[in-house]
This record gives sequence, structure tokens and C-alpha cells, in this order.
Amino acid sequence: MATLALGLLSEAPAMVSGVAAMIHGIEGLFGKGNGKAKKAAVLGAVSGAVSAYNAVPASGVTKLPSIDAPDFQAALANLIDAIVEVYNALGVFRHPTATPAPAK
Repeated sequence: MATLALGLLSEAPAMVSGVAAMIHGIEGLFGKGNGKAKKAAVLGAVSGAVSAYNAVPASGVTKLPSIDAPDFQAALANLIDAIVEVYNALGVFRHPTATPAPAK
């Protein structure tokens, strides 16, 4: 178990970066609003990525915990919320507002 924890800790920056990239991509697809749907899409994408990663039969690859574990789901949801909060504070997800047409 300690080996798994150390292996995951060394991979944490890459995992956070990957989740952040997925958030950014989903934001680009969905646009403004509908945060719950975007969060569900990111959770689904990460679930698929974890399943694909764990399916690789290479020896020496640290297997990740199942995404279906309630604790993992909660931690991932908190990570998504934190990354989105930082992006919002930095203005990363600013969407252009429609300017009204000039009156004739």
C-alpha cells in the first residue's frame, strides 16, 4: 500500500495537470453556464482515462484506484471545484458578452 501511495504522490502533478486540461477542454466545448453538466463530463472523462490506463498490461505500471470508489469520486469532485475556482479567479473562463446591435 505504501508503494501505491508513493507512486501516486510522484504522479500527482501530472494527474492534476491532466484534470486541469480536461476542465479547460470541456469548458471550450460547453461554453458558459451549466457547471453541473461540465463537471459530470470531466468526471466521465477522468473515469475513462483511469480505466484505459489500468487496462495497460505493462509490468511496473502503478495501477490507479477505481474511479467508482466513493472517496475517489469525492476527492476528484473537490479537485475539479478547486481548479475551476482558481481559473475563475484568474479570469481564464471569461466568455465574451454579446453587444447589442446599434439602434437604427
